[in-house]
Amino acid sequence: MKSLKNWDFKVKRNPIEYRKLLKLKTQLGIPVDKRSCHTMVMKDGKFIEGHVPAEGIKALINSKAKGVYSPHGFRSASGDFEKVYELIE
Repeated sequence: MKSLKNWDFKVKRNPIEYRKLLKLKTQLGIPVDKRSCHTMVMKDGKFIEGHVPAEGIKALINSKAKGVYSPHGFRSASGDFEKVYELIE
């Protein structure tokens, strides 16, 4: 979250119970095979799933996609953002 704030994104953390989070992911339409440990929801209802780089978030904002995700990899395992992302239509 600190890195997102460094990119001038406003971030508000909302703790949520695990079962409610799973239900929310389903309601948002996040495919099961794209789910990650980090889920963010934008004010317009679009989702960000995983360690998505700023470029991926900007691509989502400028698209009609319903979300963006980054696959879990070496970079996110060390707490960094992945370089790859995929828009979810």
